[in-house]
Amino acid sequence: MRLYFYIFLSLITLITPARGEGDNRITVMGRGVVSAIPDMALINLGVISTAPSANEAMMQNSAKMQGVLDALTSANIAPSDIQTTQINLHPQWERRQNNTQQPKITGYQAQNAVVVQLRNIANIGPLLDVLIKSGANSMNGISFAMQDTEKQMDMARRQAVSDAQRRANLYADAAGLKLGRVISVSEVARGPSGALRAMGRAASVESVPIQAGSLDFSAQITVVYAVLP
Repeated sequence: MRLYFYIFLSLITLITPARGEGDNRITVMGRGVVSAIPDMALINLGVISTAPSANEAMMQNSAKMQGVLDALTSANIAPSDIQTTQINLHPQWERRQNNTQQPKITGYQAQNAVVVQLRNIANIGPLLDVLIKSGANSMNGISFAMQDTEKQMDMARRQAVSDAQRRANLYADAAGLKLGRVISVSEVARGPSGALRAMGRAASVESVPIQAGSLDFSAQITVVYAVLP
């Protein structure tokens, strides 16, 4: 895990006019960012089948999908980590040569897709190989996440507090003021970023190459300090 502490220019600094002794305040924003390597993958895959009739397309699709589910069970993927996301059945139409021809159904396409939570990302490559061999022929993407985010979030919050303290001291010193006690602290933004930053770390060196990258967890706070006379 590497920690990245970023200095953002989105600082809001306010020194309020004096309304009485000890009534001046400085309001600053602090931000902390922690970067961590994900430890869980979400794989969205499924089976697409085509056949002359709707019933045949669904039967073929169900049989192939059962093979994929059996492969997941054999790979020790818990049933609670497998969730069906879509089941579709669509007619396939013959391409018309001109506008005078009536459209004609030539067959049907059935699709069954699941999302799989893989809690050991080192097994992504081998698992994809097994699933493809078992009948999976549709891949709708892979995303990465952390199983436990609170540790990273708490580290980011501490970084945010330190950042706010540094900013408040800097502005108070520049303005010739003396910083007092903390009046309030509020968290205005938090959570992992949706984008991944490539780190060149492969989740698997076997078969299908996968890059896990890293996730950024950020916390942003607003802190109000009293200014002493």
